[in-house]
Amino acid sequence: MTGWVIICLVQAFLKRKILAGVTAAILLVALGLALLLLRHSPVPASVRKQLNFAAVYPSNTSTIDQNSYDYNNSQKNLTFNVSYSGHTILLSEQVAPGDSSNVTDVYYEGLGLRPIAQIQTHQGLAAIVNFYSNSDYASSGQDAVLATKGTLLIARPDSNLSLEQWKAFLNGLKASR
Repeated sequence: MTGWVIICLVQAFLKRKILAGVTAAILLVALGLALLLLRHSPVPASVRKQLNFAAVYPSNTSTIDQNSYDYNNSQKNLTFNVSYSGHTILLSEQVAPGDSSNVTDVYYEGLGLRPIAQIQTHQGLAAIVNFYSNSDYASSGQDAVLATKGTLLIARPDSNLSLEQWKAFLNGLKASR
């Protein structure tokens, strides 16, 4: 009888040990998946801690020039370069003025912008604008302006993009918070 009790106790102990091992393995897999899903911001921590707005960046973070991050503390402005479809695009970000939670064309006009096109993106409505130089009013290129999650983003490519390219690029952006 005593042998039978010992055998039952050993079996119960082994079952619990196996159950604990399986539970630990499941928890480790879940933690790993959670870390993969919670992709951290590619903005360097030294820059990120100075931001009082959400950083907006391409979901394909390999297109970001990691050496180009620059935060101007006096202007509260973040800039960095990304590569897209053979272009280099300078992203400039700052706190969005006013209420950027539900952006319409009126929001951009209120900023003094006259969009030549508007594109509905995953992050909200973007405006494509031409900026002009102060001295001779010559076009200084085409930019995309996007206000989302409290951030005003201006994207300036090294040369003009088509509306389809703009839409694809803007739809590939995500915000850090």
